[in-house]
Amino acid sequence: MPGALALTLGLLVGTACGLVNGLLVTRLKLPPFIATLGTLNVFFALHLWYSESATVRGADMADILLWTGNTFNVGDAKITYGSLLMLALFAVMGYALRSTAWGRHVYATGDDAEAARLAGVRTNRVLLSVCIVAGLICAIAAWVLIGRIASASPQAGSLANLDSITAVVIGGTSLFGGRGMVLGTLFGALIVGVLRNGLALSGVDVLWQDLAVGILVLATVAIDQWIRRCGHERRDPGSGGTRTGQALRPRRRAGRLGLRAAARRDPGRRRRQRRRQIDADQVPVGRGRARRRRDPRQRRGRDLAQPARGRAMGIETVYQTLAMSPALDISSNLFLGREPRRPGLQGKLFRRLDKAGCARSRAGT
Repeated sequence: MPGALALTLGLLVGTACGLVNGLLVTRLKLPPFIATLGTLNVFFALHLWYSESATVRGADMADILLWTGNTFNVGDAKITYGSLLMLALFAVMGYALRSTAWGRHVYATGDDAEAARLAGVRTNRVLLSVCIVAGLICAIAAWVLIGRIASASPQAGSLANLDSITAVVIGGTSLFGGRGMVLGTLFGALIVGVLRNGLALSGVDVLWQDLAVGILVLATVAIDQWIRRCGHERRDPGSGGTRTGQALRPRRRAGRLGLRAAARRDPGRRRRQRRRQIDADQVPVGRGRARRRRDPRQRRGRDLAQPARGRAMGIETVYQTLAMSPALDISSNLFLGREPRRPGLQGKLFRRLDKAGCARSRAGT
C-alpha cells in the first residue's frame, strides 16, 4: 500500500473512532469518561485482532510514515519534525479555542451544558465536534509516535492515556470542564516528560515511575477540586459552594411592593390604596373572603425549590445563574450563541471573532 494512502486511512480511522465516541455521548447520553474508557478497550482489542499482534519494522514502511522521526540541526541540537508538528497543532488548537465561536462554545458547554443550551448553543453538536477533533489528534499523535520509535507496534503508547491526563491536569485544565488553556497543557506535558526522563536517568525502575505519575495525578486532581470548590464559594457564599439561584418572584408581588413604597411616601393615600388593592398574596374566594395564596415554589404541599423535585412533577424551574457561564467573561456571556465575526478574510476564512465589536456593544448597552 502506498505510504500516502496508508497515512490518509490512518487519519480517517482515528477520526471515525472519535465520531463513535461522540455518538455514544450525544445519542446514548453516556458520560464522556465512561464512553471513552469503554471504547479504549474495544479499539485496542480490534487493533490486536487486525494486526495479529505483529510489529511492523521501519525498514518495511514508507518514508512518509517515518517523516516525523527525521531530524534537522539547530546549532548543536537536533529537532525532529514531529516536534514541529506538535507545536503547530498546539498553535492551531489554541487559536480555535481562544478566537473562534466554536472555542467559546466548548468552554461554555464544558462548564455548564444546561446554561449553554439555554443561551442558544447546540451542545450536542459541540460535544460531537470535540470528540471528532480528539480522534483526529490521536491519529496525528500515532503518526508522530511511529516516527519516534521507527516502527508500528500495537502495544506502543498503551499507557500514554495516564500521561496525557496528568499533563492536562497539571497544565490547569479542569477534569470537570469549563477551565483550561492549551499553553498550560503544553507545559504540563513538558513537566511529565522531564519527570519520566529524570527518573529513568536516575535508574528508577519503570514500576516506580508509574507509581510516581499516579501519585502526581491524584495530587493534581485534589488541587483542582479544591480550586473549583473555592471558586464556587466565592460566587455563591450562602449556598455552601453549590451553584443555585433564587427563583424570581411574581410580577404582582413586585407591583405590590412598589405600591406600598409609594404609600409610605404619602401616608394619606394608604387607606385608599388598601380599599382598591387586593394583596398579591391573597386570592378572592366568593364575597368578602380571601385565602392565602400558596408559595409559587410549592405545589400540593411539596417544595419545588429544588429543580429535581419540580421536574418530577412536570415543572421546569429556571434559575438566574443558569443564564451565565463563569468560565467566560461578560462579553462572551452576552453574545454566547450569536458571536459576531470580523469583517473580511479573517472572519470568513479563519472564523475570527470580533472581540472589539462585542466590547463596544456591551459598553453601549
